[in-house]
Parts: sequence; C-alpha cells; structure tokens
Amino acid sequence: MSRLVAQGWPRGDDDRSMTLTVKRALALPVAIMLAAGTLVSIAVIAPARAAAEATPGGLTLTASATAPAPYVPTRAEGQPVPVAPADLPVALESFAEYQGQAQCTPGAQPGSLRLAALLRDTYGPADIGIERDCGVGGQSEHKEGRALDWMLSYQVPAEKATVEAFLWWLLQPDADGNPAAMAKRLGVMYLGWHDRIWKSYAADNGWTELKGCYSKQTAADDTYCHRDHLHISLSWDAAAARTSFWDLSAETLAACPEPNGVASDPNSPLATAVTALTPMLLVSTRTGAGLATGPCRLESDRWSGDGRALEVPVLGRGGVPATDVAAVRIRVGVAGSNAPTAVVAAATRSTVRRSWTLDGADVGNTIEATQNRWAAGEIIAPVSTAGTVVLTNLSGAVDLRVIVTGWVGVGVVVPPPPAPTVVPTFTRGLLTVGARGPAVAALQRALVNRGYRISSLQPAGAFFGRYRADTAAAVSRYQAKHPRVGPVTGRVTPRLYLLITKVLGTPATPSVSLSALLAHAPAPVRVVQAALNSVVAAGLTVDGLWGTRSQAAWDRFRVEVMGLTGTHEPGPTSLAELGRRAGFSTSA
Repeated sequence: MSRLVAQGWPRGDDDRSMTLTVKRALALPVAIMLAAGTLVSIAVIAPARAAAEATPGGLTLTASATAPAPYVPTRAEGQPVPVAPADLPVALESFAEYQGQAQCTPGAQPGSLRLAALLRDTYGPADIGIERDCGVGGQSEHKEGRALDWMLSYQVPAEKATVEAFLWWLLQPDADGNPAAMAKRLGVMYLGWHDRIWKSYAADNGWTELKGCYSKQTAADDTYCHRDHLHISLSWDAAAARTSFWDLSAETLAACPEPNGVASDPNSPLATAVTALTPMLLVSTRTGAGLATGPCRLESDRWSGDGRALEVPVLGRGGVPATDVAAVRIRVGVAGSNAPTAVVAAATRSTVRRSWTLDGADVGNTIEATQNRWAAGEIIAPVSTAGTVVLTNLSGAVDLRVIVTGWVGVGVVVPPPPAPTVVPTFTRGLLTVGARGPAVAALQRALVNRGYRISSLQPAGAFFGRYRADTAAAVSRYQAKHPRVGPVTGRVTPRLYLLITKVLGTPATPSVSLSALLAHAPAPVRVVQAALNSVVAAGLTVDGLWGTRSQAAWDRFRVEVMGLTGTHEPGPTSLAELGRRAGFSTSA
C-alpha cells in the first residue's frame, strides 16, 4: 500500500491535510471516488522514476483534485490601485519568511491598521477583521494582530474585481523588474483567496491549492476556502509598520547564524556571589562587532523544531576566567524589536526562564521587550561546556548589544530539599524519560539520598519532578549495582519504585488542606512547591517556606495552565487543578 498526502497551507488558520491509501498494483492513471463523492485524479509515477521514489510499502504516488488553470489576478479597466509613497527607497526587502503565530497578543498591530486604512482609502468602506480571540480555532496570525480578512467575495463580480485589482498591484514587478515588489515592501507573508494560497516564502510556486479546496466546492466551505474574503498574513516587520512602504527604510540584514550544536549544558551549580568586571562589549548584532559572520538580526524560530539563537563566546574574554566559571553576568540591550518578545539566556538554546539568588538578590536570565521600544538590563547566563552562552529570541526579530559585567564561579552542590513525610503512590505503568509529577520527585530524592547524583537537580531542586536523561542514568546505575532488581533499563516499575523509595518512608498519597496552605504550614507548602516544580518547572527550593518566589510560581501556574490573570492566593478550584495534575488530594 502507498500513502498519498496533499498539503501546503501554513500551520495557521486550521491547517488540514488529506491522506489517501491506494494499492501498489496500480499501473495506469486512474481515478478514485472519495467518501464525500469528490473525484480525485491519481498520477502514477513513471517507471524511470519509480526506483528513486520507491518506499518500503510500495511506490510513492502523487495525488490532487483536478486543478483549474493557473491563476493570475488581473486589473479590470477603471479599477483603482493603492498609491505608493513617491519617495520609496531604491533598496527593497527580500520576500518575507514564514513566521507562524507563537504567542497570543490579539490586539491589532500598527502595520495591520495602516494596511486596513490603505485598503479603505483606495476602495472605500470595508469590513476588515484583524483580531481573533485566543480560544477560537487553531494557530493563526490573527491571534497576534497581524492578519487581515478583507470581507469581499470571489462570487460577487464587483467584489472579485476589487480584490483582483489589489492583488495585481501587490504582485506586479516594479520598474526594475523586482517580482511582487509591493508584497515585499508591505511585508506580506501569505495570501489566501478563492481556493488558493500565495506564499512569499515559496513565491516561485505562484498560486497553489489552499487546504484541499479544489475538491471542497460547497457553500459550507466558502469561508474555510477563502471564497468570501481575502486573507492577508503579515511578517512581524510589517506588523510593526517597519517596512519600506511605511517607514521608507528596507531591512536587509539576514538572520544571525544558528549555534553549531557542539556545546552542552553542564548544569553547574552557581556560587552565591558575582565577581564584578569592567564592562566590555561582547557582541553588537547591528554593527557586527564580535561576530565572525558580520551584522545580523536575532530572529525567532519560524516553526517548531527550528533552532535560531545567538551563540556568544565568553570564557577568557573581558576578564572572565578561562575555567571554573558557572555563569556570567551580562548587560543586554534589546533594540529594534518588531514584536513583543523576550530574550532568554542559557548555556544552550532554551526558552526556559530561570532565576538565582546572588549577592542576596534574585536575578533572572530573561529580558522582556515591547514592540518598537528599547529595553535593557543585567541578567545571568549559564556557561556551556564550550565556554559560550546562547541568547534566544522568542518572537519577531531584535538587535542585541551584549556587555559582560561579571562572572559567577561554580558553587557547592546543594543537597536536595528535605523529603516529605509521605511518599506519593505509584502502582501502574512505568516511570521513564518525559514523566513528571510527585512520584518522579520522590524517586529522585531517594536516589540522591542513596548517593546517586542527578545533575539537573542542582541548584536546590531546580528540576525535581521531571524525569530527564540524567535521572534515567541514575536509575541505570542503581540497577547495575543491584542486579537482583532486574535488567538495566533506566526505567522504573512500581516494584522498583517501592524498593528505591523505601528510604523516604511509607508510600501514601499526599493531601493538602487549603486552610493549612493559606496559613503557610510547612508540610502543605512543600507538597505545593514540589507540584509547581513538576507542572510549570518553577525551580523552587522545596523548603516549606511560602515567599515571593513561591507566590510568583503559583501565579505562573494560574496564568499558563489555567488561563487566569493577576496575582491571587490559592483557592479551592486552582488548588484542586494543581492536585489533579501533580497527584495529590485536597481538602478544606
């Protein structure tokens, strides 16, 4: 059997794909009838190509609904087009890359509002939708305020002529022969219209089928297939109104090169004090200072699995020692941000926000930045095995200045938090890499108490409750030392869990009293702290003391997991939800 997959729409706007299965024995072009009654043509690959495209299950085939003629928007006589600024620069942007929705900030962006105004100024009053609520549908740039739905229908001749005149203007070459010049100057990322999509990041393909819509010809699919509106998604530069059409300045810098992936995170514990240094510039992305590859912009990932970040060598520079350094203190200036974003520093590429107590004060690894505003501050960046730190931008693109102002030595290994009086019950399944929860935390405490080091638990229980590779390695060492418990697998059965955790006490399901928690009694606070470490990777010290960091972790749980806002003490509903996720019961 062979699988046929037709797809090609960005992740946004409720992405769908179609998979068909046909018999390998097909030797001639055939047609099959889908369940919905849609005729789909199947083209069998020629014998000359079959060997190159054979799969273990048979030949690879291509499938599509009968495609209409190539689509080229035209401008009807008398149809107006937008008026471009008279003083456009000679320089022209490249085609916009795909930048899928990565956060939810649904307020209309400045560039979206200006484009909507341009359409109304040219074509008259119009219904143009920009914002979309975070809970509606799947991934979509509407949820970041940088997509427009111009509600004109392909099926109404006058409205079709209006949209096609705009598309003709948008995608025409300019006087110098630059293709789709106005789409570049406006930062258009992709367009959806009448069963088709045009992608700036695949502009050579022209208009192609949108989400299988050639075979979806009922009125029920008119919105899904964009027959009743033109969809326009914008890049972040366009959303910030920072393209040559709006600010008469074309951004031509390329993205900073990705880290080479050689470095790893030693997870070194930090000392408690910073050794100050005379400030020294390490990197300026806009000027290229400190960069072997020259000027660049630190851009965010384009899709899941992308690896964009900036790797900066730090050991042996500006007074930083060449060895025995766990982290550096850096002053990071964020300029030119075209999106609301944050820049996270770590030993290797990471989006995890962390904090440490140094010189008696809490200091983190993250700089927050708002669109079109300068932001700066001092943060801590753990150092990798290669003597580098990595800065990751979470959204859009930014210019960075990185100045080293101090360094932090390797600290003494901190013992794990005290064991709870009860051990969470684990009676079914396996504990293995990727598992989370109180049972994992109890297993880790027991292993550490037995002398099996787990590096990611430093400092002070940063990753208690998360079964990572180093926990699996500790389990393997225990199994190798105690062959009677079974083979070395790095995984934990309920029986092995009981054997390892018996040093902690009698297994039982913990229970948290809300009234005792609100009174900050140590026992329930410890359970909640461990649960927050497990559910939102809070990095709390499980010490039974409810302070500002515990409250901040609680607020983070409410916002990120429950979708609530603001600062609030634990309540019965939120506590029960944390207990459901982390494995403890609750009472009044």
